[in-house]
Amino acid sequence: MQPPFTPPVSFSDTFDRADSTNLGPWTETGGDLGIIGRMLAVQGTGAGRRAAIYNTPTSTPYQSVEFTIGTAPNNTAAAGAVLRCNSTMTDMIILSVASTQWALGILRGGINGTFTLMKSQSATITAGTVIRVEVDQDNQWRVYVNGTRSGLGALDATWADDDHRYLGLFVQRYGSTNSAGLRNFNGRDTVPLSVAVFDDFNAVRLGPNWVTSGGGTLYLSDGELCAVGLPSSPVSFAHHTAVLPSDTQIARARIRWHGRSPEHSSLSVAVRANPGVHAGVHFWCTATLMGICIYTLDGVSFKAATGTADYVSTGGAFPDGAVMEIRAEGTVYTASVNSNPLLQGTFTEAQAPLSNHFSGLHGEDDSGVSGGGQPPAALDDFMAAVVV
Repeated sequence: MQPPFTPPVSFSDTFDRADSTNLGPWTETGGDLGIIGRMLAVQGTGAGRRAAIYNTPTSTPYQSVEFTIGTAPNNTAAAGAVLRCNSTMTDMIILSVASTQWALGILRGGINGTFTLMKSQSATITAGTVIRVEVDQDNQWRVYVNGTRSGLGALDATWADDDHRYLGLFVQRYGSTNSAGLRNFNGRDTVPLSVAVFDDFNAVRLGPNWVTSGGGTLYLSDGELCAVGLPSSPVSFAHHTAVLPSDTQIARARIRWHGRSPEHSSLSVAVRANPGVHAGVHFWCTATLMGICIYTLDGVSFKAATGTADYVSTGGAFPDGAVMEIRAEGTVYTASVNSNPLLQGTFTEAQAPLSNHFSGLHGEDDSGVSGGGQPPAALDDFMAAVVV
C-alpha cells in the first residue's frame, strides 16, 4: 500500500554568488567547505568528505536530489548527493560520483563513517554533467545522468521514516586531491505516481475498456485475467483504452500461480503500446524465465530489448502475489518484481515510439507444446501509472 500523499516541498541553490565560507541556509558536517568559483567546493587541506545539509527537511523520506558537476571530476576524490539524513547527521545515504562511475550506499556514523554499498554503475561523468538521484514511495532508488536512467538502481528501505528527511550535497578531499565542485542543487520530495488505469478484474468479462487481439481472447476467471486454454502462438493481447498522459509510463500486475509451474506459458505487463499498430514493450515471465521484449502485433514473434538476453533465468518462480512492473523512461525499460529492479534494456524510438501511450497485458498457453510445462499463471490488480 502506498503511503498517504503529502504535498511535496522543494529547495534550490545555484551557489552563484561570491566566494564565502558562509553557505546560508545550510548546516555543515565533516570538514571545511564553501563557495569557491560559484560552486560548492572543498575548503582547506583536511582529508575526508565534508557535507552541507539543507536546513529545511522534506515532507517525506521519499526524496530527490539533482546537481551539476562544476569542474572536471576524477577517480580519487568523489562528490555527490546526501539523502535520508537525520538531524544529527550521523545517518545518511549518499550518491558518490567520480569520473567513470557512481556508487550508491549507506553511511553510518557520519559523513566519514562506515559505507555499505547498495549499487554502483559505470558511467562517463564530465564537467557540466547533470546528476539526479531519487527514491520513491516504493523505496526504489534510481540514478539519472543528463536525464537518462543509469543502471538498474536498487530497492532499499533504510531510514524510510520521519527522522530521516534532510538532504544535501558533499565534496571530498583525498590525499592532495579535491573532488569536483558542484552547482545547481535542487532537492525535493519525490512526486508520487499518478495512477491512470486500475482494474481488479472483479467482473464477469473484461468489458469495453479493453481491446483484445492476437491468437485468442484473454478472459476473466474468478476475478483474475486468464490465458489458460488460449493458443501458444499467436499470443493473445489485451490493451486498455485509456491514453496514458505521459511518456514516462509504468504498468503493474499481481501474479497468481494457482499451483502451476509453466516452463513456456508466459504472461506480461506492457507499456508504450498503440492498439492495432504496436503491441508495446512487455515484461514477461514464466516460472523459470523472464525478459523484456516487443511482440509483433500478430503475436507470432518477439524481439528482446538491447542489453538483455532473449531468455533470462528467474532463479525460481516469483512469490505468489508478487507485483511485476515494467517502467518506460525515454528509450530505457526497467523490469522489477515487488519494486526490486531485475532487468534493464533499451529500444530505439523507431522500435517503440514514445508517442505510444497505451498499456496492456499478454498471455499464452504452451502446455500442449513439448516441454511447455503447465498452463500460465493468472494476473490480478492491473495498474498503469505515469510520472507527471
